[in-house]
Amino acid sequence: MVTSGEELPVLTIDGANFSDLDGFAREFSTLLCYHTWHGNLDASGPRHRGSGRYRRM
Repeated sequence: MVTSGEELPVLTIDGANFSDLDGFAREFSTLLCYHTWHGNLDASGPRHRGSGRYRRM
């Protein structure tokens, strides 16, 4: 959580370095600390919402 006075980091991804979702996942993972993202778009769902339930829209 960000408190007042703190700024979120800006992550810059160069689209010339990939041409598909797998490439994007590799490029994005280079910006993460201690984690590798494998391209799962549902990976952060309910865990960050706090409810523990999936909601489909």
